[in-house]
Amino acid sequence: EKGFNYYYKTLEPAFTCKTLCADGLLVLSKYPILAGDSAVFESSVSIDRLIAKGAIWALIELPNKSRLHLFNTHLLATFNYLTADEYTLCKIKAITQVVQLRQFITRKLTKHFAPGDLAILCGDLNVNALNDDFSIDKVLNHVDIDAGLAAALRAETNELKFYERLLTFDNGMFSLTHAFFRDHAYYPVTMGNYTVNEKGIKVPMECVITAEDEQLDYTSLDHMYELHVRDSDNCNKLKIVRGSSKVEEFFVKGQPFTQLSDHYGLSTELEYSS
Repeated sequence: EKGFNYYYKTLEPAFTCKTLCADGLLVLSKYPILAGDSAVFESSVSIDRLIAKGAIWALIELPNKSRLHLFNTHLLATFNYLTADEYTLCKIKAITQVVQLRQFITRKLTKHFAPGDLAILCGDLNVNALNDDFSIDKVLNHVDIDAGLAAALRAETNELKFYERLLTFDNGMFSLTHAFFRDHAYYPVTMGNYTVNEKGIKVPMECVITAEDEQLDYTSLDHMYELHVRDSDNCNKLKIVRGSSKVEEFFVKGQPFTQLSDHYGLSTELEYSS
C-alpha cells in the first residue's frame, strides 16, 4: 500500500541446521532490487547461538540508473546477565563475525561494484560507540590474527573504533565513514535511553519491550556507514545528503508500549544526479 513493492530478506535456516530462526534482516524498496545475497556467520554463543545471524546485500537500481549496494547486518549480542568469562567468549566470537562480514562485503563489491555506485553498511552491530573503556587484551590472545592488526587493536579503547579497525585493517577494497557522526560529531543513544526526573532519578523511555535489566543501559548500538570503494568517491552519481542522518525513535501512542522496538533506528537521505 505504501509503494514498497520490492524486498530482499534473509533465507530461513535449513531444517537440519542447529539454529531455530533467521536473523530477521529485511530490505524494503520502492525501486527494483536487481540482485541479493545473504551470508550466515559461523560463530555464535549464548542465546544468540539459536539465531542464524549474518548479513544481507541488496543491489537497488534508482530512477537515473544509479545503483545502491545496501549491506545490512545483525551481530552477536551481549547481555547484562553474562558472567565475565561468557562476555569474553562473546567478544571472541564477535571478532570472528566481523571478519566474516568484511569478507562478505569484499566479495560482493569485488564482483558487482561499478563506477558511480554507492555502498552503505547499516544495522544493529551490538557495538557500543559510547564505551571508551573497552579492554580486549585477553580476547586477542585467543584469536588467530595478524600481529600488526593485534597491535593496532590493543591500542584502541573505544569499542566501536576497535571493530572499525577490524573491518578496515589492510583492506584494499573499502574504507568507512560513520554517517551520523560525520553529520553531528557525536554518537546517538539507540538503546536503553532514559530521562532524569526532578528528583534526579533515571526514568526509562521504554519499559515494556526492553528487558528490565537493559532499560537504563544508555548505549549506541546501531550504526550506518558509507563505504568508500577504491577511488570511486569522485564519480558517484548517488550520494548521502550531508546533514540528513538522524535518529528515528519509533514512538507510538495509544499502546501499552511507547516504542515499536527496544532500539531506535537511524535514517538518512540520498540524492542522485545524471
